[in-house]
Amino acid sequence: MVSDSGLAGRVRRAGALQLSITGRFPLFNEMELALFRQRSLESRMAMAQRGELWTTLPAGYDKVERHRIEMTADQRQRDAIDLVFRKFRELGSIRQVFFWFQRHSVELPVRAPGQGLVWRVPASSRRVAQILTNPIYAGAYAYGRNRQETVLDQGRRRVRRRIAKQDPQQWTVLLREHHDGYITWEQFERNQELLAENMTTVRGAVRNGPELLAGVLRCGHCENRIQVRDSGKAIVYRCQGPRNRERAKCISFGAVRVDVAVGTAVMDTLQPLGIEAALAALTARERNDDAAMRLAQSALVEARYHAERAEAQFDAVEPANRNVFHNLARKWEACLSRVRDCEARLQALEESRDRQRALTPEEHDAYLALGEDLQRVWNHERTPPQLRKRLLRAVLVEIIATIKGREIHLLLHWKGGDHSHLVVPRNRTGEHRWTTDAETGALIGELARMLPDELIAGLLNRLGRKTGKGNNWTKSRVCSFRSARRIGVYREGERQERGELILSEAADQFAVAPIVIRRLIHSGVLPARQACKGAPWIIDKEALELPEVLARLSKRGPLTPHPNQTSLDFQ
Repeated sequence: MVSDSGLAGRVRRAGALQLSITGRFPLFNEMELALFRQRSLESRMAMAQRGELWTTLPAGYDKVERHRIEMTADQRQRDAIDLVFRKFRELGSIRQVFFWFQRHSVELPVRAPGQGLVWRVPASSRRVAQILTNPIYAGAYAYGRNRQETVLDQGRRRVRRRIAKQDPQQWTVLLREHHDGYITWEQFERNQELLAENMTTVRGAVRNGPELLAGVLRCGHCENRIQVRDSGKAIVYRCQGPRNRERAKCISFGAVRVDVAVGTAVMDTLQPLGIEAALAALTARERNDDAAMRLAQSALVEARYHAERAEAQFDAVEPANRNVFHNLARKWEACLSRVRDCEARLQALEESRDRQRALTPEEHDAYLALGEDLQRVWNHERTPPQLRKRLLRAVLVEIIATIKGREIHLLLHWKGGDHSHLVVPRNRTGEHRWTTDAETGALIGELARMLPDELIAGLLNRLGRKTGKGNNWTKSRVCSFRSARRIGVYREGERQERGELILSEAADQFAVAPIVIRRLIHSGVLPARQACKGAPWIIDKEALELPEVLARLSKRGPLTPHPNQTSLDFQ
């Protein structure tokens, strides 16, 4: 029998030593753990300062060797990441980029925990924001972009959520040009500036509303941002003023006149660049750079590769091995279904591209004509309000608005440091933009003494006159216009009481054709007046008794001055 007294003795002596150390130095283990933790953090920080600390790489990059990364060799991932940045430069908003991907069902790569790299149509704008705000895509290594706050809550230590540091100067580590990027660092900084401006507390992103100056107006009295208020009837720019102000608001003014004045100033500035913009648009259209189609083609190539691989695995297995045979069959069928979906998607995109025919020479000339006349493009009814706002923000930094009496003074801060000043008159009480022009109003007032409302509406429509809202005239609209201006309605026999005759009535009085009276009017023998072209001629009864008129009517010669023209007397 082998004795274990030596081993047992050593175990007893080690246990006694541990008990004696623990009893004399109760904090020894905690100090050792703290030292290990400190050394681990220092080692982690040293790796981060060298740009070698990586946890999870985002889509679009692969890890090579031990501490290096490079852009992925998968062209589909590269095209998808590049498309996000190009669409952001085009649309200028994370939300609009997200809607574009949703509308066109374009998938983006994402590394999902436990699943590896998967392709999904973004379900929220968060995925787009992660790509646009990650400096790794600008070729930079960043560490310490987030911070945590530790607080005491009811005597217990709690760690708040991570809070992102917006300023790169506050990041713990920032190594530019660390690796190849999809964009440059300057482009990354411009994107962050635009994202900061899109915050509602700064300028706000470009939205669909008709208000042109939303987000660029600042009050010259209290230096706060001027907000937009839409009551359903009119759009008003209003400054609420400081919170400690006793009054409910600071200044407010209508948006119509101000938008028109600023829009005209912007068009005057951009007019010399119109031809260049038209040529750039033609070049972009002829290039037909359809990124969605390229991504669909890449997805089809990848789906066919996985299908061929699944087919090879299926052919390599023996049918007798049923446990493996059926699973590989289902996998192959799923890959073939994916191929059919990608083919249908690509076919739909090709049909959509085929419907976009090439420009004809007439359409090409029309593009250049629009470039020469940017004002017409700006005022065109099919021009979306987002385009006007982007053009305005491309040249303007902000506008300082102050009110002096009945005038609105606008100080325009142009990009580049220039300034200009505009003065816009304010609307008086009761004024609005739906106002009929003064010439049409004066014409209605004169015709109201000659014709009923129905005939006045028909005459105005033949002359091409419109209402204040751009509509055609009707009997009810003429009546409303008269009532608002207290113009009396036409009464039958009113002209006769004033001793006025129209052309047909004057012709009946002398038993002649109306053309005879018209000829006398055109020759200047018979005085008459006409409110406008197409309106009835008004002749005073006294004018018909003039000797020259009676002499001309007594000589009933030919209807024309031609000597060969004779009168026919049928008796």
